Amino acid sequence: LRPLPLPATQPEPTLTPQHTPPQQQHTPPPQHTPQQQYTLALDQVVQALPADLRTRKVLRVMPLGDSITQSFEPCDSYRYDLQKMLRSATQDFFFDFVGSNSGPTSPEDGDMEHEGYAGITIDETQNRLAERLREYKPDVVLLHLGTNDLGHQWDATHNNVTHSIKEIRQMIDTIRTHEDMRFGKLFVAEIIRSFKPLRKNDYEFSVFVKDGVYHPLHSDLKAFNAAIVSYTKKLNAQQQQQQQQQQQQQQQQQQQQQQHESGSSHNMPQTTEPMAMAFPISTVDMYNTLTQDEDMRDSLHPSCSGEAKMAKAWFDAMRSSEWWQVMARRSL
Repeated sequence: LRPLPLPATQPEPTLTPQHTPPQQQHTPPPQHTPQQQYTLALDQVVQALPADLRTRKVLRVMPLGDSITQSFEPCDSYRYDLQKMLRSATQDFFFDFVGSNSGPTSPEDGDMEHEGYAGITIDETQNRLAERLREYKPDVVLLHLGTNDLGHQWDATHNNVTHSIKEIRQMIDTIRTHEDMRFGKLFVAEIIRSFKPLRKNDYEFSVFVKDGVYHPLHSDLKAFNAAIVSYTKKLNAQQQQQQQQQQQQQQQQQQQQQQHESGSSHNMPQTTEPMAMAFPISTVDMYNTLTQDEDMRDSLHPSCSGEAKMAKAWFDAMRSSEWWQVMARRSL
């Protein structure tokens, strides 16, 4: 945009040796330390949050998965241990666990809602996922799913790990692109081992059948988890590139504004576009979190002590994430 002309009634200044126009002073941008740059970036994200989320004290968490998320008595599930850790971590905001299921136990101080169902597969969860996200509008999703899909081994030659990987990628896409998760945070677990690892090493790379139930192979679990990590890294890299492009556009707008102001006292209209602010996806390594015999109650499910380890892994991932730091800076 060209500088706006001075009003016709205002005479042009006469240039004489005693009367020279003031020189424009261009102040170089301040130099920030990496920590200051990171803090500024967090503040930009805070400003991009919807008004409701900038002030809301209660944040909704949806544990999403199968029986490992649901749990069984006498355990209270990893969700109960995680809630206690979250309550102790901060008073700046609070957490409401949400979902269409509850239990398995009902401790008086527990918030036991969740979206975990025993025996469910990825595609069955996917069929109702969009509806659940729309209904509960979670700020955080904790996804641990795939054990039942990998366990559907009908014979020694049948391997559906490739199909399961495709389905979990589709589920990740559904969550991260859902309109109610635009400013949400997704944590995806590298799923746990599926039998007592120290006593069953002879099943490391063979079909494992116990009590008529087909169990995932270690090789399939590793391939499935590796695919989760690889895919989330790819998505995060794409997101970072988009954010960098948007930052460059914002910097160009600021430079144009400064150039315009140097030639006119009038402010140039500034376009404001919503920031591409989807939080990066975080993976949580549950596979290497439960490694001892006592971590498993049976060949598929964690024991109560194993669930406590899962809770600690979820908590550490949440507490160290940039999502948490953004939420904490809302009150500053």
